[in-house]
Amino acid sequence: MYLVSLCAVLGLVIGSFLNVVIYRVPRGESVNSPPSACPRCGQRIKPRDNIPVLSWLVLRGRCRNCALPISGRYPLVEATTGVTFAALAAYYDDARLPALLYLAAL
Repeated sequence: MYLVSLCAVLGLVIGSFLNVVIYRVPRGESVNSPPSACPRCGQRIKPRDNIPVLSWLVLRGRCRNCALPISGRYPLVEATTGVTFAALAAYYDDARLPALLYLAAL
């Protein structure tokens, strides 16, 4: 059960990074700089507002600064990645797991 929980949390974090990639790469932007910002007002997102899924729920899908809606795609990608990682860990608890997690994130 520990491995499943660990993989679920890892999946949430990887899902958050995938959101950065999905948003920035098509625009030709760097994935590591600058820090995450609201897609509407451009205000940097504080670390407390950048917790996968939880922050979106606490803020009710809105930016803390401008109060404009933030797409539900963000928590959906994070949650889907987290659930996928947890399911893989529950089924494959052997040496194949790291490769499967990597492939799942592609």
